[in-house]
Amino acid sequence: MQRETNFKVEIYFNPEADNLAEVCAATDEIFSRYKMPCLVRREDCRIYGDNGDPKDCGRLFAAISRVSDRTPILSAISDGIFDWGDKRESLMDNFFEQ
Repeated sequence: MQRETNFKVEIYFNPEADNLAEVCAATDEIFSRYKMPCLVRREDCRIYGDNGDPKDCGRLFAAISRVSDRTPILSAISDGIFDWGDKRESLMDNFFEQ
């Protein structure tokens, strides 16, 4: 049985960024601390989802906030999207300002 995801965070990395593998691993570590599963793991992209818990939206935003505090990660991000299911919002203006 497939789990339904209500929220998703999509993070796209510049494929030419320095230490991209380490940046992706650090990003995975942050989201895993908040118990947010990685749904898509590609060299230049990570998509994290919720677990169906009402508190997951806050956990995803907490993880996004932690990512935005990490300069090496932030400098490698080319785009970020919060997918609410019925709408998509850019994270670049509010969280990933460079």
